[in-house]
Amino acid sequence: MADGGDPEHDTPWTYEAYERLHLLGKGNMGSATLVRDKESDELYVLKEVDMTGFSESDVRHTQSEVRVLVSAGHPNIVRHKESWVDGDNVVIVMEYCDGGDLETLMREQRRRGQYFKERVILDFFVQICLALKHLHDRKILHRDLKTQNVFLTSGNWVKLGDFGLSTVLDSTMAQAQSRVGTPYYMSPEICQGVPYDAKSDMWALGCVLYKLCALKHMFSGATLQELIQNITTGPTPKIPKCYSSRIQRVINMLLSKSPEDRPSVNDLLSFPFLQKRVKKFLSTEEYNDEFSHTVLHGHYVPERGGAVRPRDDAGSDDGSDGDDFDIEDDDDVKDDEADELANEKAYDELAKRLQELALESIPDQAP
Repeated sequence: MADGGDPEHDTPWTYEAYERLHLLGKGNMGSATLVRDKESDELYVLKEVDMTGFSESDVRHTQSEVRVLVSAGHPNIVRHKESWVDGDNVVIVMEYCDGGDLETLMREQRRRGQYFKERVILDFFVQICLALKHLHDRKILHRDLKTQNVFLTSGNWVKLGDFGLSTVLDSTMAQAQSRVGTPYYMSPEICQGVPYDAKSDMWALGCVLYKLCALKHMFSGATLQELIQNITTGPTPKIPKCYSSRIQRVINMLLSKSPEDRPSVNDLLSFPFLQKRVKKFLSTEEYNDEFSHTVLHGHYVPERGGAVRPRDDAGSDDGSDGDDFDIEDDDDVKDDEADELANEKAYDELAKRLQELALESIPDQAP
């Protein structure tokens, strides 16, 4: 399927366009390698997804999902350059994010004994929401949202990756254990064997937001069974007191045990304290493309960037029941302009750490 071509043909010669630098990671489903395009000298990630043991229909379905990956153009989604089939492997060449992933950055922050600034968390979170909105508005589920799949650039941009391919797996606990690992981000309904939908993506988003604040998983357990028990019946933990109550309320909503009580991503982006951050990360053209519809998935969208409010008479296509979620009290709203300089300093420090991590991960080019 290189450059949108025939997904059935085998093109081993395409490997020759890339110089392999080093292995970035390896798991049950395959491996990811940092490569350099020999013609452009640009860095990419070459992912090989092992389809050994899958049926022919599963392989075809995966190829179809890769087409979705290639077509999902958004500034907060990892760009996919090309892909092809090589024997039992589906090979995907994608954008290299030089700041690593969010999980690595959080480990570094935890090592330093420092929490992220609230503004940094909100900017990260809004960018993840924008990526998820782009997918959900197009009837695409992520299915594997976790901090390891949220990538960063040295310019502090967030890019969501590794979505779609997991649709070849059934959303059962048996498959989750063998293919995904310990299900820290799995919703209660997935733990109970209910098919995956957009509201399970929203649960995982809540887990990511909690981990951004607390620098640890939302739920844990000494055994897999205990972990599942905590996910399905345990209370929602509190985030550190240094963060505002509005973040805790967002987490509480996203981690509602009942899927219908969780907001959709469009509901989230209607909250004023999140909505005002949107234009920081989208160009005018991109903003208009994402938000300009008069009615978007059951939501009225007012002109000139007014707050998006759910309709009373219709649910959204991504599972929202039309409830008007209320999140922002006057006493929660801080004067954002007053601490703008502090925020810029925090970003400067973050950018330096990202650049340090990026330099450590890239080997010198061989002579």
